[in-house]
Amino acid sequence: MKKKGPQQQVEVTGQLRAGGREDVLFSKSLTITAILFIAGYAYSTLFPSAFNWGLHPLAFMPDAVKIIVLISMVALLFPKVQSWVLSITESIVSSIPKLSRTQNIFLGLVGATIAGLFFWFGREQYYFLGDGYLLTRKIQLMKGLENIPEFYPNEPLAGLIFYYVRQFLVSFGYAEHGEYPFQVVSVISGIGFIICTGLLANALGKTRIQKTLIFLFMFASGVSQLFFGYVEMYALSAFLLSLFLLLSVQFLKEKISIVFPAFVFALLIVAHLAMISLLPAVMLLVMYSKRRKILNLLLAGITIGGIVFLVFILSKFDWMTFYSAFLSGKSHVLSMSDPPPAGQTYSLFSLIHASELSQLYLLLCPFALVLLFSSFIIFRKTVEWGDTILQFLILVTLCGAGVSLLINPELGLSRDWDAFSPLFLGLIFTSGLVSICHIPMNTKVRKSIIMVLGITILQMLTWISLNASDSESINRFQSLAHEKVWSKNATLSAYEEFAIFYRARADGPNSVTWYKNYLAVDSTNPRIWGSMGYVYQLMGDEKNKIEAYSGASRHGSIDFNLLTDLGVMQLKYRKYKEAISALEQALRLDSTLAEPTFYLGIAYYSDQKSEKALTYLKKAISLSPTYLNSYLAAIKIYLLNNDLMSARRVFERYLRYAPPHSLQTDSLRKRLGY
Repeated sequence: MKKKGPQQQVEVTGQLRAGGREDVLFSKSLTITAILFIAGYAYSTLFPSAFNWGLHPLAFMPDAVKIIVLISMVALLFPKVQSWVLSITESIVSSIPKLSRTQNIFLGLVGATIAGLFFWFGREQYYFLGDGYLLTRKIQLMKGLENIPEFYPNEPLAGLIFYYVRQFLVSFGYAEHGEYPFQVVSVISGIGFIICTGLLANALGKTRIQKTLIFLFMFASGVSQLFFGYVEMYALSAFLLSLFLLLSVQFLKEKISIVFPAFVFALLIVAHLAMISLLPAVMLLVMYSKRRKILNLLLAGITIGGIVFLVFILSKFDWMTFYSAFLSGKSHVLSMSDPPPAGQTYSLFSLIHASELSQLYLLLCPFALVLLFSSFIIFRKTVEWGDTILQFLILVTLCGAGVSLLINPELGLSRDWDAFSPLFLGLIFTSGLVSICHIPMNTKVRKSIIMVLGITILQMLTWISLNASDSESINRFQSLAHEKVWSKNATLSAYEEFAIFYRARADGPNSVTWYKNYLAVDSTNPRIWGSMGYVYQLMGDEKNKIEAYSGASRHGSIDFNLLTDLGVMQLKYRKYKEAISALEQALRLDSTLAEPTFYLGIAYYSDQKSEKALTYLKKAISLSPTYLNSYLAAIKIYLLNNDLMSARRVFERYLRYAPPHSLQTDSLRKRLGY
């Protein structure tokens, strides 16, 4: 048998001593957790609901996929399978020769290109999660940077980047694709994330196998979903946080100035304002400075303050928009009172909140806590507690966890998970680092970590496949709504998104169904009545369009065109009182237009109120002397009332603008005795 070289021996074995029964306890804790996870996964596959959303992606996949994934997860519980996978992994890692700097850069570029293609071709197909569809509509409405305070009040840097990427794409003829700016930023952020996590793993791992496992642990997390063309704003935050962690580690190793992590932290704040919660970690970096602490504090403060101020200025924030966005309005923190206030579904200390957080955790990093606590408790004598990098990462983890506990997910965690996911990166990286680099890595421990990684990768691939599918992702989203986990506003938002989605695909019946679902919850929204009426118009169903527009009118619509259109249609169907009501509503909004004023006159005449009719027809003539229909209607009413003199006066004004020898004009001359 060929013997391994000294370098290979070190890389494959690492630290072999586990110190008694610690490795057995560690392995058992992970195995029990894996069994429970797979059991929950299988149950959620059979019985998906709004309460197990972090575990139920397989429920919406084809049966063959369900069987393959579940069997593969179960197989990873067996030591022989773990040994086989570990052996293959170690063989691949140890077979890679030592490369030069140039070769490493070239290999990194090739890997980044492959990753980018993987992200792009596996990208999300539908954008119901988060504010996806709303964001694609907003970016198409952006007239300039002045819209950023309104559209991206909590993510000004993301708004800046999306705007300029959009302008670039428009120059190439992609104006109609509102999703492309988000997808491009998502994929590029993913490439950056892979590079940063690879460099982090290289900086902290002692052996090749350690570096490989750390990298896989980060990439296999649910956060990676953000990089598959995910139409939201938080892929950028995840990339910037990975870059912040990398530069902070380099600073703690005294390789760079504190200016660099401070600069990226400033970008993090303006990319996702919740990231300001990591400020204690930045202060810890300053405390760990071995010299010139005051100078480092000043450098960090000036860098962070300067970059944040610059981004807000570039994003066209002024004192008024800043105050409106941050110092007024509703709170984003969960209430401690029970029942919670309007706009919140549950309180901070409720069981539902605990359940929702557990689902978020299971979606993003199902083994992170057990890895962390098992390592800290079982190997407490082995863990290097004095390591400044470890202390820094623990603080990042605690800061992220604290904010995740407090923030109110306005759309529900099952839909708004993406906003929370970057906050979990500290936990994911810390648990991976501790379990791989801070405890004895004997064969039993490595096999357990391979088991955990394998199951996590299978789960991540299932999520990616689900998001990249068509009907499966729609069916899954429809299962998420429930009054105990989604607020009323979140439910209504989802219903409207479905209605718009089907309308855009010319599926009128389904669009109407979702608008009706919305109105069953809240029938007082005139905009939804109007939108449903528009769908009926696209379907050629005028009678139902009238009914929908009437609903909008009843509930105080301020859509001038809708009310005018409704009044004209009511005239057509001889519902004169309803026509008068709609047209009067329209004229209260804008009384300067001749056409609706004319139709109101006709409606009053049809309702046998000639005097009022003439009042509005005369007003229509004064508003637009060239609108000839007003003259003709007034002349007709005067003639029917046997008021020839008044009819002649109107006709004389009519002649100023009418064609002189038209059949209409000649006929009126004869009737009026000219």
